[in-house]
Amino acid sequence: MPLVDLALALFAVSFAIGIIGVLAGVGGGVLFVPIVGGFFPFHLDFVRAAGCCSRSPARSPQRRMLPRSRMASLRHRDAAGVDRPITRIAGAWIGLALPTNVAQIALGATILAIAALMLRAKKSEFPEVPAQDRLSAALGLSGIVP
Repeated sequence: MPLVDLALALFAVSFAIGIIGVLAGVGGGVLFVPIVGGFFPFHLDFVRAAGCCSRSPARSPQRRMLPRSRMASLRHRDAAGVDRPITRIAGAWIGLALPTNVAQIALGATILAIAALMLRAKKSEFPEVPAQDRLSAALGLSGIVP
C-alpha cells in the first residue's frame, strides 16, 4: 500500500474513531489501539504509544472544565484517580512482557467483553443501587454524580 493511501486510511479511521468514541462514551484510545493495531501494518508497541500520546492532551482540558461547569464532582474525580498511577505502571510492565500476538488477542477480547456488557445493560441510564458500598462510604461519596 502506498504511503499516501496508508496515511489517508489512518486519518479516516482515526476520524471515525473520534466520532464513535464520543457517541459511545469511551475514550478514543480504547478503540484506536485494537483497531489500528489489528488492521494497519504498525507494530503494536508504536500503536499503544500513539494511543497514550493522543489521550493525554484530550484529558487535560476535561479535568479543569468539568468541575467548573458542574458536570463532575472534584471529590468523585479525585477518588477515581487514586489508583491510576499504580495501574498504569503495572499495565506497562505486563504489556511489555507479553508477546505482541497475546497482547492483540487480549485487546480484542477486552473490546468484545465491553460490547457484550453494553448490550446486556438494561438500566444503564438510571441504575438502581440498593445500598452504598463500603469504599464509597469510607470516602464520603454519596448521591448522584452530575
